Amino acid sequence: MQDNIHVGLTMPGLLLIFPLVASMMCLLTTQALDIAEVDEMLTAAHACRAHTNPGLTVSVVKEGQILLSRGYGSTRIQGNPKVDENTLIGLASLTKAFAAALLLKAMDDDGRYNISTPLRHILGQDFRFADDFRTQEATVEDLLSHRMAIPPNNLIRFDSTLTRSNLQKFVLQDILSLVFRSRYLYNNLMYGLATHITEIIGQDTWENLMIRHILGPLGMARTTFSKALDPGEVNFAPPVEDYYGELKYMSVQLNKVFAELGGSGSILSTANDMAKWMNFHLYRGLVDGKRVMEEKVLEETYKPRAAITPNPLPLFQQPTVPVTHSYDAYGLGWRLGYYRGYPTLGHSGSTHGYRSLLTLIPSLKVGVFTAMTGKDPEIAFRGTLHSFLLDHVLNVTSWLNVTTMCTFPAPWYPVNETKSEPVYNHSLPLAHSLSSYTGYYSNPAYGVVEVKKWTPVDSQEQSGNENYTTNRLTVQYGLGVWDMFPIRPVSSKFPPGSEFFFGKGRNINNWLDYSPFVFHPPSQETAMVEYLSIPAFDSQVPPMFVRIHHTVESSGNTLSSSYFVCCIVFVIFILFLAA
Repeated sequence: MQDNIHVGLTMPGLLLIFPLVASMMCLLTTQALDIAEVDEMLTAAHACRAHTNPGLTVSVVKEGQILLSRGYGSTRIQGNPKVDENTLIGLASLTKAFAAALLLKAMDDDGRYNISTPLRHILGQDFRFADDFRTQEATVEDLLSHRMAIPPNNLIRFDSTLTRSNLQKFVLQDILSLVFRSRYLYNNLMYGLATHITEIIGQDTWENLMIRHILGPLGMARTTFSKALDPGEVNFAPPVEDYYGELKYMSVQLNKVFAELGGSGSILSTANDMAKWMNFHLYRGLVDGKRVMEEKVLEETYKPRAAITPNPLPLFQQPTVPVTHSYDAYGLGWRLGYYRGYPTLGHSGSTHGYRSLLTLIPSLKVGVFTAMTGKDPEIAFRGTLHSFLLDHVLNVTSWLNVTTMCTFPAPWYPVNETKSEPVYNHSLPLAHSLSSYTGYYSNPAYGVVEVKKWTPVDSQEQSGNENYTTNRLTVQYGLGVWDMFPIRPVSSKFPPGSEFFFGKGRNINNWLDYSPFVFHPPSQETAMVEYLSIPAFDSQVPPMFVRIHHTVESSGNTLSSSYFVCCIVFVIFILFLAA
């Protein structure tokens, strides 16, 4: 038989086989060249964005193979070290898919609970939200799919006394909400509560449970948490933000504070580790042929639970751009959508100094991950990177090239001019005496805000600015501190005579400015400002703080005897806003 085969390979036969072998070799060479070309184009595309996004990490997988896992740019604002495939970078809200998977696995392993379990059955009969119906009916599914209809109130995380265990007691029961299950309303606090529930069921810290059940079995050895980040870690990209055209380092400590809620956005990972995470989902819970999580349990996270409006990818919609990339529904820690007609799973992430995006095409076992330092308004840079990389993997001509990845959203959309830092009139006097404003104000959910006379950070800030020092206020909420600058009224929803202020961040929240802060007119009886509203904390249902007329020992959720007055006034004010 061997002789027959040997004899069969005559010269004519070789001539017939050679083109086939040559074409196969050409195909392999083309694939290798494609990856090299993609790498070159990504290098060029990042170079034109490095002034706003100094560090970028990318991984691409297909059918279980890692096609690309690289870093681009630098971990620092200037110079070395370079980003590589093992550089730690913040995932922000990509953490939510980890949190959902872990909670569902914990419930499945425990056997007593599932996504339809009412939260009160896990948290106890004393647990409550602001209304009875939500308290009785809310389930794990509602929590993870953002169907709770509770306004975000994300900046409540500045409260230094807030923990994942007291979140339910001091915050959620006092936040006024919209109609339960009436709409999709994204809320990080809900994933903080999910973190606490996971710890109750798993009888360990959320971080330990994540390592034991997810990160360890997947071999994601480099992946860690903001709270656990080694101060001596060398291969780490610190958080960076573009502050009016100038890159600034954000506080690593601030991200650790926000990481207290765990599942909302606390994981840091690498390109290599995220390739493993993508393959874990593309192969439905299998890792190297070994089952880490039951397929039927994991698939619960992929099912649509709530319609998403508006689309989180507004710049990537036909007919304005040639190809649509959409998010149409929310699952459990995942957004469901389409790219070129293929159903996708994905999520974006945005936190202090980090931006991320992950896209899976399950039917093709394709995945793309990107994360970067700096800002990325409307997912413009991340979205173009994903469209370009998906087109390459799908073997279709991309609608993007280096030039358009650099100019996007142009030429399809007008490009907004870079905002310049506001110019403040430091000598503009307050409408009332300084003592009319200063003091402590409380809110049932947020706790206590302190308004005090401004003090300079250093002598240079104070030099030559006497009016600057005598006519200014500072607002402190937990670890957040903002210097107040008067601005024109930006809303008619507040009583006539209200004063509006722009809050310029300092200390741990340096470079994080928020606006507006609204001081209501002073009381005629006391000549003191009695109410402070802060739409900057939540624009949909602005929290209102009521003056406390005696000394408060600490900020945070320490409430005074004015608590009940505050509750009543708060409700009246919300009715006023709705009028």
